[in-house]
Amino acid sequence: MLPTTSHSALYEDDILAWSEDQAEALRRLAAEMRPNSRDLDFDNIIEEIGEVGRAQLETVLSQIVNILTHWLMGAFDPDAPSVPHWQAEVQAFLTRLLLAYAPSMRQRIEMDWAWRRALRTAEPKLAAYGARLPDGLPDACPFSLDELLDPDFSWDQATTRLRASLTASPE
Repeated sequence: MLPTTSHSALYEDDILAWSEDQAEALRRLAAEMRPNSRDLDFDNIIEEIGEVGRAQLETVLSQIVNILTHWLMGAFDPDAPSVPHWQAEVQAFLTRLLLAYAPSMRQRIEMDWAWRRALRTAEPKLAAYGARLPDGLPDACPFSLDELLDPDFSWDQATTRLRASLTASPE
């Protein structure tokens, strides 16, 4: 078992890794103590500790979908009166993403899944403005996780990439 300061540092730096580490430690403790302890509800305590990290991962995934959705709307309805609002929302989503992201999440973030969710989310939102997503968008996400995590990756870069992804798509 790691010293307490290591647990505290892991908690601060990577909540997902911390919650998985702590849930595993509790499972081992429960296996050792269960016959002797009736005071602790180990199963639910372990589940709740694990949920802390999963909730943080869900927050990160949600922010990624929100960012991609707004980039899609901005790229394919650039004259919409809501574009400045969408740009501001993307900045808020990016801030939340950067605050919630932890390195152990990388292997669990499926950018193509987030892309498909964003496409399904953007389509009805654009329809409300009388616009639509064009045919020919790529099946795979045209952005990497590193680009989303880069605070210097701009709205203009994103919308330009999306428009260019149409011409890069095979017919």
